[in-house]
Amino acid sequence: MNRVRPYPPLFSILMYFHIQMGKYSPVTLFAQCILLFLLTSYQQHLPTASENTASKMYIVYMGERKHSDPSLVVDSHHNVLATVLGTSKETAADSIIYHYKHGFSGFATRLTDSQAKMMAEIGAWLELIELQLQLQLNSSMGTHDSNRAIEMPGVVDVIPKMVHKLHTTRSWDYLGLSFSHATNNPYPKSNMGDGIIVGVIDTGIWPESKSFSDQGLGPIPSRWKGACVGGDQFNSTHCNRKLIGARWHNKGVEEGAINTTAAMEYFSPRDAVRHGTHTASIAVGSLVHDVSFKGLALGTARGGAPRARLAVYRACWNLPGGPVACTNVDVLKAVEEAIHDGVDVLSLSLGGLASPFMLPIIDIGLLHAVAKGITVVCAAGNDGPRLHTVDHIVPWIISVAASTMDRSSPSPIMLGNNGTIVGQSTFTGDKETGFRDLGCPGDFTDTPTCNCEDIVPDSRMKGKVVLCFASASSDGDINKAIQGVGNFKSSGGVGAIIAIYPTLLTNCYNWQCIIVDYDLGTQIFSYTLSSRTETAAQSPFAVVFRGDDGQSTMEGGSNGDDGDEALSTRGGSCVAAPVFLGDDGKEATIVLTDQKREQQPFLTQATMMITESFSHAGDGRQPDVAASGVNVLAAYVPKEEKSYESFAFDSGTSMACPIVSGIVALLKVLHPSWSPPAIRSALATTASTTDPSGEPIFTVEEPQMVANPFHFGSGIVNPNRAADPGLIYDMGMADYVDHYLCSIGSMDSADCPSKKHSMLNLNLPSITIPNLRGSVTVSRTVTNVGPVDSTYVASIEHPLGVKVGLMPLKLAFNSTVKTLSFTVTLSSNHKGIGGYYFGRLSWSDGIHKVTIPISVKTEIIPSYTDRF
Repeated sequence: MNRVRPYPPLFSILMYFHIQMGKYSPVTLFAQCILLFLLTSYQQHLPTASENTASKMYIVYMGERKHSDPSLVVDSHHNVLATVLGTSKETAADSIIYHYKHGFSGFATRLTDSQAKMMAEIGAWLELIELQLQLQLNSSMGTHDSNRAIEMPGVVDVIPKMVHKLHTTRSWDYLGLSFSHATNNPYPKSNMGDGIIVGVIDTGIWPESKSFSDQGLGPIPSRWKGACVGGDQFNSTHCNRKLIGARWHNKGVEEGAINTTAAMEYFSPRDAVRHGTHTASIAVGSLVHDVSFKGLALGTARGGAPRARLAVYRACWNLPGGPVACTNVDVLKAVEEAIHDGVDVLSLSLGGLASPFMLPIIDIGLLHAVAKGITVVCAAGNDGPRLHTVDHIVPWIISVAASTMDRSSPSPIMLGNNGTIVGQSTFTGDKETGFRDLGCPGDFTDTPTCNCEDIVPDSRMKGKVVLCFASASSDGDINKAIQGVGNFKSSGGVGAIIAIYPTLLTNCYNWQCIIVDYDLGTQIFSYTLSSRTETAAQSPFAVVFRGDDGQSTMEGGSNGDDGDEALSTRGGSCVAAPVFLGDDGKEATIVLTDQKREQQPFLTQATMMITESFSHAGDGRQPDVAASGVNVLAAYVPKEEKSYESFAFDSGTSMACPIVSGIVALLKVLHPSWSPPAIRSALATTASTTDPSGEPIFTVEEPQMVANPFHFGSGIVNPNRAADPGLIYDMGMADYVDHYLCSIGSMDSADCPSKKHSMLNLNLPSITIPNLRGSVTVSRTVTNVGPVDSTYVASIEHPLGVKVGLMPLKLAFNSTVKTLSFTVTLSSNHKGIGGYYFGRLSWSDGIHKVTIPISVKTEIIPSYTDRF
């Protein structure tokens, strides 16, 4: 027997059309009836829940809200879903997981594949109906009433649930934001960010940390509309004048996937993963004196904006046997709650699932936040230096890469031939291992291997020092390496030398392990081979020494994990010392100084080298800026009260992102009228492409190379210069729509200008030409935010083989002229297709220097002739 389905939503729509179209032409009415007939027919062929239970979680994105009243927005969600499911509105309401009703309109629900397809097609139908009705209305009402709108709920897109991953004290001094030179930086005038609300979407918060003390803070800003939502071991009393809001969202995680028995977790804003506590304290942590990690990096921990307020949105969860899960369903809910609550800055240290073919729904949701004046800062990702891996490259988000700073924990390894190699370690236990047998795991077991991931438990490794090589090409490889090193430790090994490229400061807190790069690892491996030959006088052996911190002061934040798990944090890049291995008993010479480290910080693995042409971003797939993100010490979740783990190291773009978020909070106080793109411009045009001593910045690629805009964007942020940039490259929502969304095909043609705008003319603080043929001219507009009467003169560093023409060469501002435009014409002398070449365009008034990078790739179409 066929099931009879109720259709109350369809009858409601029919009645609506009957009322709206009573005075319209028969042709229009006929067209609407055809569409409604198709809708009804589609429903009759939908499988019932019993016929098809393979439902999945989807986000139904409906664009801008049609109503200011959230209850009407919710009602429109019920109508659309009821139409697709063929149920009553009440049943549809019970099926909705989340309503997105504040910054934009949409909802999350479970749908079968066929229902999701129908939902998307209904969106197209309703949009067509609305357009036809609007045209008919405008025609019948005349021009004086042509602005009257027919508003119907439409579906813009239907997106399946996706899981995003996290990108995981000296920092502020290194960037020039120091208390000891406070008169020369933004701290005094900004009152350290007081009054600004920073929202952090992450794994939650450990509210007991001293970094979230509200001592000395005034009342909570009256405009705050957020809440402190309780749950497991968390209640409203955990919030204060510092931590002013906390929410948690986990409905996007499959039911039963969060197992508090199998993995430490709380159904509340309380952080069990430690990542969120760490990133929040980097951005806005209060001053905490005499902080160190077991004596390492002793100093005062603080966030970038110590007096700013914190709102936490938990959307990432610890799943047994798997990575931390941050579903787009939960993150999008956190974004729209943050918009409603009134945050000024949003900080997200999680991936955007970068793709050259798809605009992530999270980035779309963040556009709504930017439209409300919220500056959004995101981590660029830790998947470099592989190509095409930058996250959040849309022009409304500040995407942050990670760089090192002048901190090291050098740990020497003395080999049996008197040669010494220096690696990196955070172990602070026994001073040394004593001379021990050294070799690959295969030298002591029946498994011939030198790979960390291949190590299995074997008692024959007890008392040995093992050299192993770890692959860092993926998170899976890193996790296997962690397991392998753990197997060696559990077998009684006393020390490990882990060769990994790019190198990172792994948190070997509880036992002796040292990190070296592949080059040094290969040298040690060669020593073990030569010492095991038949003519060798003795077997290879080594002494592994305890590490010593290369810096005695620390100000800033970032964290680490305990034990071997921290190997999974990708992005660290410890500088390996040049070393000369001793031979024939001669003394080895070590060249290693902290001064050298300061002169030549290396970008972390988190920075990306991107050499493709246009993807989503008009300026290519590159981060906007870089910031310190390696070996940052910040608040952490302790295993026990008063544990040293209350502060710990960690590395990655997860740490660099809140560095920039803290700086943005300071700029918001100094320049409350600046738009999000203006703040982005101030950071980018004043960034540094050299380290503090003027030395070049290098990448961690093999072979090593001088970094370029595809690695660090405009450079390493300089908060002091960003506070007074001189000129800014500003833009509005119309620019995002016309120059960007319309150019990449993400907008309906009816919502785009009839004359297509070039993405090259999007007013970004950078110029990238990915396919230069002949010549091309782009335009930019700058606004004077410095002295009223200012004259700026241009200087150009030409990309190799590229001619750059500029008009005009001088910009003169006064009380009536605050904004001026200029054009840049680029032409290539290259005769063939090559890689990108880089240059810079700077404007200077003698005080300010406003610089943007130029990236050009020539695309020559060769001529072919038929010779036969």
